[in-house]
Amino acid sequence: MLFAEVERSFGIPELVVHNIDGRTMEIFRKPLIEAEPVHVAATLERSAMSAFLVAQQTARCLLERPLPPNGHRGTLIITNASAALKGYPNSAAFAMACHAKSGFAQSMARELMPQGIHVAHVPIDAAVALQRDDGSRAHWSGAAAEEDNMAYPEHIAEVYLQLHRQHRSTWAFEVVLRPWQERW
Repeated sequence: MLFAEVERSFGIPELVVHNIDGRTMEIFRKPLIEAEPVHVAATLERSAMSAFLVAQQTARCLLERPLPPNGHRGTLIITNASAALKGYPNSAAFAMACHAKSGFAQSMARELMPQGIHVAHVPIDAAVALQRDDGSRAHWSGAAAEEDNMAYPEHIAEVYLQLHRQHRSTWAFEVVLRPWQERW
C-alpha cells in the first residue's frame, strides 16, 4: 500500500532506503539466557523481515521501469548497524537480525544488480547524533557528542546520495561508516 501511494503521488522511486533498527526495548542489552523467544522473533521481524518487505516492493517497482540507457533503474540501500560486522555481548538477538540483513542484502545485490538495480549495504559503526534544539548534538540515550565521535545524519545522507549517483561500472556494495575515532 505504501509503495502504491508513493508511486501515485510521486512516481516510481529511484532511491529507497531501509533504515529500521528493529530492536525491541525488551531485548535491548539482554543476556542470551534471559532473552524471551517472542522478543527475539519480534526483533527479527522488525529488522530483517521489514528489510525483505521493503526490498521486495522496491524491486517490483524498479523492475517495472524500462532499463534506461545508463543501465541504472534505481538504488536500494539497506542501513545496518555495527552488529552486522561484530556481535556484542548481551545483544545476540540484534546481532542475529543484523547478520540476516547483511546476508539478505548480499543475496539481493547478486540478483538485482545485473538487472540494473544498485543494492548497497551500509553498516553504521557509530552512534548517530541527534541535533538538540540548542544546536548541540547528542546520542538518543542523552550522551553528548564531542569532537565528531558520532555519525551526523546529514553526512550519512551525503554518502547515500553518492552511492545512488555512482556509475554502474563502479557500484559499491558495502560501505561501512564510522567516525574517525571509532575503535574497530
